[in-house]
Amino acid sequence: MARRGSYWSPPHQIPAERCRRCSTCRIGFLADCPHDVEDGWLFPQTALRFAKGDHFVPGFLWGFVWRGQDGSTPDVVFKGGFRLTRSSRRCKATRCTKCGGVTAQFAETR
Repeated sequence: MARRGSYWSPPHQIPAERCRRCSTCRIGFLADCPHDVEDGWLFPQTALRFAKGDHFVPGFLWGFVWRGQDGSTPDVVFKGGFRLTRSSRRCKATRCTKCGGVTAQFAETR
């Protein structure tokens, strides 16, 4: 929740890979890590969006118009929206305890 003196900032970009077949998004996995994963949940405060390409530059009115400067529109992989509680705004995830990589299952499963 915004507080007095808090300012809006552009979206934070995190390099990720998405698989449409199994509805997962991989974030920060190291190739040479012998992964030791644990199950859990992600609690996004807003919608998680996936933009194709190496670098995404948000447009001037990003908070109102979800387009980049080049006119591209990121895909919404998990809807944030208005929810009554934070626990209802969650998606299944696994995390590697060694490299810190996260895999999020973004298909709506409840």
